[in-house]
Amino acid sequence: MKILVIALALIAELSLASIIFVNPVTIKGPNPTSFSAVDILVQDAVTKAGHQITSDKNVADYILTPQLLSLGKSYIFSVQRANKSGIIVDSEKMKSENLSDVDAVISRVTRASLSTQSATQNARIGEVTDNDSKRSYSRIKTRKSFYLGFGPGWADNLNGNNGFSFMGGFAWGMSPEFELLLEYTHYNAKDSTSSMNHILFGGRYFLTQNQHAPYLLGHLGYMMGRHGDENPGSFFRSRWVNGWGLGAGAGMNFFRANSVNFSLQGRMNHLFDDIELSNGGADSGQPNIFLIEMLVNF
Repeated sequence: MKILVIALALIAELSLASIIFVNPVTIKGPNPTSFSAVDILVQDAVTKAGHQITSDKNVADYILTPQLLSLGKSYIFSVQRANKSGIIVDSEKMKSENLSDVDAVISRVTRASLSTQSATQNARIGEVTDNDSKRSYSRIKTRKSFYLGFGPGWADNLNGNNGFSFMGGFAWGMSPEFELLLEYTHYNAKDSTSSMNHILFGGRYFLTQNQHAPYLLGHLGYMMGRHGDENPGSFFRSRWVNGWGLGAGAGMNFFRANSVNFSLQGRMNHLFDDIELSNGGADSGQPNIFLIEMLVNF
């Protein structure tokens, strides 16, 4: 039974094997004669992948055209695979940061050109390059920035129709499209002692990657509202409410690629706890504010 399994495996391997013609390697860069062994390395990779090499292009199933490009201390090796009609059906390339990894890169790229697996995914024991090791530990760097803002606001259920707000926050750029936000916002009514304070965590999603980009805004956080009085001395007689709330809005970021840039945004924040007045007045209910803000990001 074991012999039968081995025989079937050999038959399957032979049926998948192709006849390959390998063109001479094109070497571009200084000292091309120093890489005369590249042809041998390519042919060795072809045979180790289970294929046959022919010196007659007319009988070949595929034709490989390898190229080695020297860029200072780094090297790029590429292979194009064409069928009998001369149509390129696959192309693979990989970079080596130093001369000692060139042989491993040649083996991986040649093998990848004859299979469906890319060169970066087909490493074998002894073929791990410096680039592979660095890639295993590398992470996308998060862009960090601060922002300050101010602008007019309009409140509901706070005994104050309009007022002024200021805010400050911290942003983490997780990708070119998305930023995480942590901020504090204070709103104070103009015609009473009413106010709102927000500590918010949220995000900003940019709809384009242009220099001037629109974005959508969302927040979740802890909010505190004060239903004040027209009398400036009524601070201790104010009604307070606090709890969780949500915010949503949209804006436009200007000169986004600059280290210092500006935004104009509008948003609404809503607190999910009721202010209950003893007289059951019209301002009883859940407070919310609408803000228009100019931001400086730096």
